[in-house]
Amino acid sequence: MSDTDNQNSASGPASAKAIDPATDPARLGVFSGLSPEAWSDLLSFMEVKRFRPGDVLIKQGAIDRGMYLVRSGRLAVLVADQDGGRVRRVGTIEAGSVVGEQALLDGKPRSATITALGECELLRLGFDSFRELHMKTPELAGLFLFQLARVISLRFRRAQTSPDIPDEMLP
Repeated sequence: MSDTDNQNSASGPASAKAIDPATDPARLGVFSGLSPEAWSDLLSFMEVKRFRPGDVLIKQGAIDRGMYLVRSGRLAVLVADQDGGRVRRVGTIEAGSVVGEQALLDGKPRSATITALGECELLRLGFDSFRELHMKTPELAGLFLFQLARVISLRFRRAQTSPDIPDEMLP
């Protein structure tokens, strides 16, 4: 089963959910630099996904060019040793953050397994939807990419220089 085929998830257009763009927890984290209007535009390219405790959103090694924005809930980041043996928890993803952004950008296999720690609601942006966003509103796509680059840079910086920075301080 791929991470997009999760039987426990419900999906639909993100705009169908009546959440005020000005206070949407998914915007207030990584994408707090976007205006509520730009956020509303971005939401039209995303789908809502809901997960229950223990559900797998992303499986390490899977190929899927989609990313998620966490609207509510917490996710565990799990990494298996190279031999596929021991699995260790390497982090937690909170509301307002992103997960899966590397695969959206590079199309490579997933680097970790992501599971729901409780009830979660996420916004999924697939690669085809991102291409459509880029075609229709290139300026918004550029702002989106800038924010993703910021997230990747901060995470890389943390991994290289400050592994003791708490997860809660990172996007």
